[in-house]
Amino acid sequence: MMHYLTRSLIFMVAMLFTVMVKGQDWPNRPIRMIVPGAAGASADALARSIAEVLGRQLGVAVVVENKVGASGVLGADFVAKAQADGYTLLFGQQDSQTILPLLKKSLPYDTAKDFLPLAKVGDLYLIFATNSKLPVDDMKQLVALAKASPGKLNYGSGGGGGINHLVSELLVQRAGVQMQHVPYKGGTPAATALMGGEIELFGGSYSLLGKSIESGRLRGVAVTSPSRMAQLPHVPTMAEMGYEDFTVSAWYGVFAPAKLPQTIAAKLSLSIVAAAKSLEYRQRMLVVGAEGEPLESAGFEKFLKQDYDRWKDVIQRGRIVLME
Repeated sequence: MMHYLTRSLIFMVAMLFTVMVKGQDWPNRPIRMIVPGAAGASADALARSIAEVLGRQLGVAVVVENKVGASGVLGADFVAKAQADGYTLLFGQQDSQTILPLLKKSLPYDTAKDFLPLAKVGDLYLIFATNSKLPVDDMKQLVALAKASPGKLNYGSGGGGGINHLVSELLVQRAGVQMQHVPYKGGTPAATALMGGEIELFGGSYSLLGKSIESGRLRGVAVTSPSRMAQLPHVPTMAEMGYEDFTVSAWYGVFAPAKLPQTIAAKLSLSIVAAAKSLEYRQRMLVVGAEGEPLESAGFEKFLKQDYDRWKDVIQRGRIVLME
């Protein structure tokens, strides 16, 4: 019996030593960062910026690969099934990690079990905008108009179940108004419809709406950021309009396969947060209209649960169903 226990102890020590050595030896070859979206999009731009800074910190190349399809599911699934060795990462977004798990009956991965959240690295806060013909100047006036004309105002989205659909549905629920949802095939057609007067409201990103608001073609009535956007200082926050706990963003974060050794995970989390705080990356965020302070692994995990719970409630109360 003692002989068996001795051999078991030796084996456990050997395994622990092996893990420690692997952790110390990592990284010794290029790392892949998978972006589950098209090249040139905001997420791609941020991923390439943070990959460059992270690569310099770790002393190896961090290569961005785009895997497009199924609203980010294909790219996320690729990482979920990759070897958990620290050489394959996901530059994840809200759609594939929070919203789709709530809307789709089945996914090829389990976001809670198959991924290790390493760091949150950015927030794309949203702007509620109206066409300039609508006789409102801010969110309070818009809500008053909606209450005076139940069901007559339309809000657009880039597609059913997307973040700009859910943020408007959250407004409808919180304000107690009736508005009609008009889905479009993408954010750009929705923004164009808003300018053309087809719809009265759209909640979209600065990259979609900012320039048109600045030129006067559209009117920003509120932003979902915790403080006013630097690019649109005249547009009040939802909190200023009387809606507390209405900070909403399309967020970005880095994930690894769930079974990544803790030594590597800890090093990655700290390195990614440091990269996200770099001047180079912060400047890139401003270009695409992103903001926010990075969160390390534990903070990111807590945020993910809150994000999931919020949209689960909105989806259930709004009886939102994704047409497949």
